[in-house]
Amino acid sequence: ARVAILAGNSVDYAACYLGTVQAGMVTVPLNAKLSADALAWIIDDAGVELVFCDAEFAHRAPDDVPAGRIGSSHWQGFLSTQPGGTTEVESAAVAVQMYTSGSTGRPKGVLLTHGGQAFSIEQYTSGVMPMDPDERLMVAAPMWHKNAQMQLKMAMSLGGTVILLPRFDAELYLRAAATHRATSLSGVPTMFWMMLARPELFDELDLSSVERVGIGSAPMTEAFFAEMQQRFPGAVVTNGYGTTEVVAVFGGHPDGLPRPTITVGYPLEAVETRLVDPATGTDAVSDDDGRSHGELWVRSPGVMAGYHELPDVTASRLTDGWYHTGDLMERDADGWHWFVDRVDDMFVC
Repeated sequence: ARVAILAGNSVDYAACYLGTVQAGMVTVPLNAKLSADALAWIIDDAGVELVFCDAEFAHRAPDDVPAGRIGSSHWQGFLSTQPGGTTEVESAAVAVQMYTSGSTGRPKGVLLTHGGQAFSIEQYTSGVMPMDPDERLMVAAPMWHKNAQMQLKMAMSLGGTVILLPRFDAELYLRAAATHRATSLSGVPTMFWMMLARPELFDELDLSSVERVGIGSAPMTEAFFAEMQQRFPGAVVTNGYGTTEVVAVFGGHPDGLPRPTITVGYPLEAVETRLVDPATGTDAVSDDDGRSHGELWVRSPGVMAGYHELPDVTASRLTDGWYHTGDLMERDADGWHWFVDRVDDMFVC
């Protein structure tokens, strides 16, 4: 059964999201910023049987699908009467159905499995951003986005702490990070640009607890990276990479080589990658300097199972388990990768 969530950030959202998966059902996080028509289309396409809403977004729930109100007195009573334990599921069973528009057409339901999610979480906490149980992770991105979801899952898997904001606000974010001694920050470049625009807060607040800053979901520049490193001198700042279809791809270098500033990293040991010439479909050839360019293909247990009820689209993006990311990359002689462009045109907002 598909259970959708149409709500803002809250502890109840996390309980609903993780509880649905734990019950063996499929969580369908809904982007609350979408139009009513887009929301209705996704709910119909996924075959959603129940929508959980909060007070802010309850009016946007469709009338023809049963709805529950998280955070209400009924919700609290519901939680208090539920038995503990988990439901046995197959590793290949779908856990989460995320919708992504890509560059054209209707949103596509990305099918993420229990095994794939477990793999991605383990790879992130051990290879992409190595962490321990004392971590205190900030979550301010909307929880329907994979960035916030991965932060939540990483913290919970470690027994760590989530510092949760209802929505992103630059001053609130930095004050919360200082007050609650956050160790790990994560977000998209725009969020950090808004923080950098408040230099007086960096002068005022003690942010020395921050050990790592992960930035992703959009390209960054050398100048931006340098300013971030200056503002968080005690932290490791990294340019991350991932898509809805495959989250964990790159980490540090296995030989311990220093990481170039805006590289997205070196392929994780448990992840296979290729750079493919989009015109010929063959592996890219290195030049005299050992550099190669091409579309990134990825194969790992973390790759999606496919797109919901879109066999032709799935076949065009998955070849023998290789996911065609649509992202053009450059790889140097040491194996470091840099994002270059998209194969197709896409507007990121």
